[in-house]
Amino acid sequence: MEPDTFLSFLGASILLTLSPGPDILLVITSSSAKGFKTGFAIATGLCSGLIIHSSIVAFGAAGLLKTTPWIFWSIKVFGAGYLLWLSYQVFSSSHRIEPIQENLRETTFFRLFSKGFLMNVLNPKVTLFFLAFLPQFIPVTSTSPLFHTYFLSFIFFAQALLIFTASAYFSDRLLGFIRQSETGLLFLKWAQIVLFIAIAAGILLT
Repeated sequence: MEPDTFLSFLGASILLTLSPGPDILLVITSSSAKGFKTGFAIATGLCSGLIIHSSIVAFGAAGLLKTTPWIFWSIKVFGAGYLLWLSYQVFSSSHRIEPIQENLRETTFFRLFSKGFLMNVLNPKVTLFFLAFLPQFIPVTSTSPLFHTYFLSFIFFAQALLIFTASAYFSDRLLGFIRQSETGLLFLKWAQIVLFIAIAAGILLT
């Protein structure tokens, strides 16, 4: 891959990741509400979901979503339903931050990671985005499109994880004071509820 093409892809990826969207907003609100570790776990899950989407594109399965509407709709409905269930969980929970037990940290990280991972994987919009975005940067003369697809996907994954991690860290440091008050915690709770519902609506309306 030519250096110019690589730099163009990296620059475009960074701009897309930094643009206001549901993923980065979720990382920010989660970190503000419950700290860096929570935001980092969700961010890791969100970025790891990109591996599934890139594999779907790499092996041509993305075309199936375009030519078989019922599969696309099934994923959309299931993904939106999962997000609405998450919004209900947040709604029915206390907005107070409960202390995390030492022996539950690994389980908690796994659950948060799973939440981010499923949110990303169950969003067919990401697959279609990758299908439209990645091929633009694969050399026409490439003898291994599969390799280039995974290489570009790894670059996108790495920069997204770095940006999301930084967002989680600075959200915890700069906005953590919000969770010191009942009003702030209530605001963050409803911000996450609205965000989950908005993402679900976005998936269904695509």
